[in-house]
Amino acid sequence: MNNYLKQDTGFNLLKNPWIPLLDHDGRVEEYSIMDTFALAGEHRAICGEVPTQEFAILRLLLAIMHRSLKDPSTELAGPTSYEDWKYWNNHWDDLLETVNAYLDQFQERFDILDSEKPFYQVAGLRTAKNEIVELKKIIIEVPDREPFFTTRLKKGISTLAFSEAARWLIHVQAYDVSGIKSGAVGDPTVKGSKGYPIGPGWLGSIGGFFARASTLKETLLMNLLPLNSTENEIVSTQEDLPPWEMPQLGPECITKEPHGPIELYTWQSRRVRLIHNGQEITGCILCRGDKIESKNRQKVEPFTAYKYSDKKTKELKIGDIYFPQIHEPSKSFWRGLSSLLPFVSDVKGFIPPKIVGWCAKLERDDISSLISNRLKLCSVGIAYGTQQAFVADMVYDDFELSINLLHNANLAQVAIEAVGVSDAAVRALGKLAFNIGCAAGSASKEAEIIRTTTQASVYNILDRPFRHWLANLSNIDTAEDWYSIARNIIWKRSREIVSTAPLSAWGGRIVNNRHIDVPLADIYFKNELAKVLPNKKVGDI
Repeated sequence: MNNYLKQDTGFNLLKNPWIPLLDHDGRVEEYSIMDTFALAGEHRAICGEVPTQEFAILRLLLAIMHRSLKDPSTELAGPTSYEDWKYWNNHWDDLLETVNAYLDQFQERFDILDSEKPFYQVAGLRTAKNEIVELKKIIIEVPDREPFFTTRLKKGISTLAFSEAARWLIHVQAYDVSGIKSGAVGDPTVKGSKGYPIGPGWLGSIGGFFARASTLKETLLMNLLPLNSTENEIVSTQEDLPPWEMPQLGPECITKEPHGPIELYTWQSRRVRLIHNGQEITGCILCRGDKIESKNRQKVEPFTAYKYSDKKTKELKIGDIYFPQIHEPSKSFWRGLSSLLPFVSDVKGFIPPKIVGWCAKLERDDISSLISNRLKLCSVGIAYGTQQAFVADMVYDDFELSINLLHNANLAQVAIEAVGVSDAAVRALGKLAFNIGCAAGSASKEAEIIRTTTQASVYNILDRPFRHWLANLSNIDTAEDWYSIARNIIWKRSREIVSTAPLSAWGGRIVNNRHIDVPLADIYFKNELAKVLPNKKVGDI
């Protein structure tokens, strides 16, 4: 273990354990930042109270690595080329020494209890009435409205151990909800002692993706994209710095442009001060921080897909406008496959996450210790409710892509067509359920609920076999395997819907001036299924 700090300074994240790591036997133990790097090769992944903590902490570690590997002649964060990256990939022990030396320069900036420069906080932050809010304001698993995924009901909210508080501190900077915040003394934008909404934390504005390997060490290396290089086109300037390399922040809410990915990995979307009694955290002050617009960040944020906005492009008239693609909780990742694969994105459609293209390059160059024939991606994000003021749902999924999809344009197109055909077949099935519901006398809204429920249930059935097919997709001929599987699933479900239709639906009724009954609904379904999912070979589809 590393105990190189000269003195105990409260709770220093470099020395004190706070990052939960999962080992290969399924055990979880907390480690400091220094020990996390030292033991990364012996552990599988970062854990946390919620999956979004892993992504936020991973980005913090990546920011440390990038700044550790800066080019001394230019002060630009590294690695700065593919060759540079390959060197560090092959010399992990040297990389650890470089990280240790770098962090030794900034050890005093990583203490969350420091009275002058607390980590990720503002010293002396206060409101006009000296209000202190409850800790549930920074614990996203305890939403104000419905605690649907809480582990803390009725206990454990009034205080936090320093280690857990550190995780929620990093998380609130990344994912905090929008809405009115406490007005900080010294913030000129405060009105009536209130800080009005500036949006959620940066990670709450994107649908995050990162690559996962068999160990945390390999995961860190895979996601350590070269900066200012032709490989990734991710731009980082000399001003692209993390908070610990910048002057201590004040209470002001600031609107600014990021200078690169390191700022975004550590974006200070809130001004925070943790309140403690020397033994544990008892409360906090939470105010607005750095405001950022999400449009056109594809050169500084590599861990999300971007979608072209025709409306905003026409409205703003400043060139093509792209926004981060947000995850939809009810939608399996494969239904949005077109946003991940570079070959199938049209010029003004989607920009895939840079991390996907980077991993494809690693596989092409046979970095076999990191990637074999499959790429494992994790998607993570939060869906907010009305005006982004509360957490409505959390998104976490991991999945495997056949690496061939990233190199073979024809194969990628087959995968995307398979998604489109599957969607069309599910819609046809949903229409069958809708029509039968109407034939049975259901009102339009009730029949629409039947349609939605039916489609959701069949997507759940399709999910696992599609993932398996996608992970093993190797040539165009194997595409028919999926169509056969999808046909069987859709057909079987349609027979269940027909056989369980109520007697009243067989007699039918007039709906929108047209008679509908079970036999007619079934004929319409069979005709539509024959169009969208015919029993033919791939070349005929």
